[in-house]
Amino acid sequence: MNIAIRSAALTALVFLAAACSSEPPPAATAVTTANARPGCIAAPSDAVLTITTALTGDAKKVGETFGIEEGKRRYIGGNIYDGAGKSLSTGDVWIIEENKLYALSAGARSNTKAPDGRELPDKPASGVGNARFVAECARPS
Repeated sequence: MNIAIRSAALTALVFLAAACSSEPPPAATAVTTANARPGCIAAPSDAVLTITTALTGDAKKVGETFGIEEGKRRYIGGNIYDGAGKSLSTGDVWIIEENKLYALSAGARSNTKAPDGRELPDKPASGVGNARFVAECARPS
């Protein structure tokens, strides 16, 4: 098994262990559900809480959140809802790196107070690689 596959498998196990913890999800978030797409792993509750606390305006909840780690970086994909549960944006992407939240997709940037993730040194884009993967996990089937 090559290193990339082993790394992806280990990352999936780490996220699965975090998603299966006995702690309940934060009360301020929408329920995170498992998606039928292969490889989609629920985002850990600490990442969901970090995003939820950064929401602004009518955005009150994130749901259907999925994540993947790449080195020291976490990509989190999810959907944004208002207080009544109405969808404001789908398939949004955030990056958490060194305990700092960045908004990568247009919906994430317009609904959170997080800095623009496209300005990170390696110029990540929301429609590429792991960012695209977690966005696709979060989008309704």
